[in-house]
Amino acid sequence: MLEGERYTKRCERWNTPGQAHALTFSCYCNRPFLSKQRTCEWLVQAIDGAEKSLCMKVYLVTEDDVVDALKRAAQRGVDTRVMIEPNPEGGGDTNRVAAAELAAAGVQVLDTPSAFRLS
Repeated sequence: MLEGERYTKRCERWNTPGQAHALTFSCYCNRPFLSKQRTCEWLVQAIDGAEKSLCMKVYLVTEDDVVDALKRAAQRGVDTRVMIEPNPEGGGDTNRVAAAELAAAGVQVLDTPSAFRLS
């Protein structure tokens, strides 16, 4: 940019319905991702909007609405794959119960490899 020229930032949006999207979050500072109903609803809407395939990695399954949305996706023919931590810290049996329920509905469920522990 030359001296005296004005620079305008450009922001492109890649949120076309039916296209692949990535939703990333971190548990940094122990902030619960789905602590607000609105956030859970957004995630369920994103899952319900999947048309061809859906891949998700979950450390701790906490919301029945999300499990139900994943089951609906598999039942309508979406290639649905979920990687779940088999032994989450403080999670009890919730992940094992959810994994069995998802598998029974046709979701491909995999255990998170030990190399990805706590991620």
